Amino acid sequence: MEQVAAPMNVFRWFWAKLWKKSRNIGIEGEILACRFIKKQGYSIIARNWRFGRGEIDIVARDNNVLVFIEVRLRSKGASVRGYESILKRKKIVLRQTCFAYLKRCVKEVPTYRFDVIDIEHDYGGNVDVVHHYENVPFF
Repeated sequence: MEQVAAPMNVFRWFWAKLWKKSRNIGIEGEILACRFIKKQGYSIIARNWRFGRGEIDIVARDNNVLVFIEVRLRSKGASVRGYESILKRKKIVLRQTCFAYLKRCVKEVPTYRFDVIDIEHDYGGNVDVVHHYENVPFF
């Protein structure tokens, strides 16, 4: 019995460490995206807004438009770009989360849109390209 328990602890340790590293990289991507959209003149309203299983990475305002932004960070040369990695199920969850935000946090429904910010980087911390896709259809 003890021989089985030891590898399980190693397995949990490995995945916890991997998840923590992945989460830190994701946070760095969101910080880069915030800097990018601030330079574009957006004002940030909220970050990492959660509802149920969903999360909106960034809620921002572009003039009179409320913008829900999904941030995707990919390594340079990845086979699938961040924009293309948002599958049907993720779109459904994002849409539900955005509607929950509108219902709970906004008095009257403004004009809104969905954007995707796709950041290509190498693991040395260098950002190569930032792609900003505006008004992405999540329906």
